[in-house]
Amino acid sequence: MKRALLTAALVAIASTASALSIVNTKHDLSTTSTATFTAPLVKSTTTNQICIFCHTPHNPTQKVPLWNRTNPDATGWQMYNSPTISATAKAKLATGNFDADSISLFCMSCHDGVTTMGAFSNHADVTNPDTTGVIPAGSKANIGNAGKDLRDDHPVGFNYETAQSEDTGLHSLADAQTALGGSAFFGSTGQMIECASCHKVHDNAAPPFLRKTNAASALCLACHDK
Repeated sequence: MKRALLTAALVAIASTASALSIVNTKHDLSTTSTATFTAPLVKSTTTNQICIFCHTPHNPTQKVPLWNRTNPDATGWQMYNSPTISATAKAKLATGNFDADSISLFCMSCHDGVTTMGAFSNHADVTNPDTTGVIPAGSKANIGNAGKDLRDDHPVGFNYETAQSEDTGLHSLADAQTALGGSAFFGSTGQMIECASCHKVHDNAAPPFLRKTNAASALCLACHDK
């Protein structure tokens, strides 16, 4: 009985720790956040709520994950490209378009450097925080370079398994999935590589919100067979 209670307590503690992992990180824009922000009006001065900056329990723009933000359009992006990328991935990136359900668009709703932190879509009777600033130019977090320019960022928005079938320098999707901790590929096929393939938005144990530490290039080598 004591062992069962101890196990239950440890599970509860672990669950709580996981749930609180976003607190005081750069993804915590509440008034109580101890994270340091250089841009004006990025952090709120009116609410101690944390989840509201991305999620809402009612009237979300997208049912999953109860999204409270206005995402940028999926088309017209400038993507990274190089001669060494597989032909299929290269062709997909050259279109400049994400799939409409791309999870990376959720990230870009802040990290494009144009959309304000306060671009909420919450119900009219909900008071939204006063976060009207944007991620400033020159910041590493300004991924879109104040727009849709992702040419200096690791490519995302293409099918990893298809790319791997054309590139012997990549591990199998199953092996990459295991190395990245599971559920690292997205879309209706569960094979799309996206921002969240490398990053965990609610966990900054390995900054900057990486799925695992990149010491000795461990994160890179999860996919790249070098």
